[in-house]
Amino acid sequence: IAILCYPSAWIDYDLKTWIPEVIKIVTNSPFYYQVLFEGKSIFADQLPKRYLVEMFAVTTPIVSLIAFIAGLFFLINKFKQLSNLQKSIFVLLVLQIFLLPFTAFVRHATLYDGIRHFLFVLPAAGVIALCPIVALCKKLNDNQHILSINLGENSLVKTNIIVVGFTLMLLPIILTISRLHPYEYVYFNSLVGGISGGSKLYETDYLTISLKAAIEEVNILNQENYPTIIAGPWDGARIYARKEIPTYAFDGNSKSYANFQKQFYYIAPKRWTYHNQFSDCKIVDRIEREEATLAVIKKCSYN
Repeated sequence: IAILCYPSAWIDYDLKTWIPEVIKIVTNSPFYYQVLFEGKSIFADQLPKRYLVEMFAVTTPIVSLIAFIAGLFFLINKFKQLSNLQKSIFVLLVLQIFLLPFTAFVRHATLYDGIRHFLFVLPAAGVIALCPIVALCKKLNDNQHILSINLGENSLVKTNIIVVGFTLMLLPIILTISRLHPYEYVYFNSLVGGISGGSKLYETDYLTISLKAAIEEVNILNQENYPTIIAGPWDGARIYARKEIPTYAFDGNSKSYANFQKQFYYIAPKRWTYHNQFSDCKIVDRIEREEATLAVIKKCSYN
């Protein structure tokens, strides 16, 4: 299964060499930039060991966290009653969830961008979280503890109470995620006050995909076709600019543009405080979600 799902294993399908190589890469990936963590900009290789655990804790819905912990205890308690196949699956799920993150923790690997490099943990955690819910649904149905709604003489809808309750618990999360679209990955739970609170403490749009919306807004605002300076991944953003608008990559120092042009636009993500550059320019628009700024658009005018 590992060989089929991971293309890197196709080069060397000997798991005895591939797995150690994967662990080596995960724990020795250099990143020479700062990361916003707990409201402070810290170099990635100096982040505390709790970084990954804390990022999982604040970016995972609380309902999911509770369900996962409950599922873990449930399966451990029922382990002796499981079939050999079920035991094997449970062990594989636990290894998928804990092996590489634990290795990164022990070796104090250089981590950044939240849980980005450990997203493979979530499917396995989701399976474990569902186990006690499925067991509870089965028990309720077996005992005929159901909510029955009579819709007619020959029509009877039987809805499991636990399914209805769980759906209602998930509804606020679904609504929040829908409001974040298309930046669903910047979700933070209520432990840090949602995205509005989390954006003050942690990285949000670390992939800077909000630059697409920013440059599209500049296409509308910039009818004079003034030059536009783009902070962050210039190549990825400039393709959305109108061909009449010249775009330039920001070099990291706003002072070097003192004699650039009398008027120009500047778009920047919040990451690495790019949005604070050109502080004397007027902010004409922001890309926001839930009162959290992801990117800014500034218009600079110099005499």
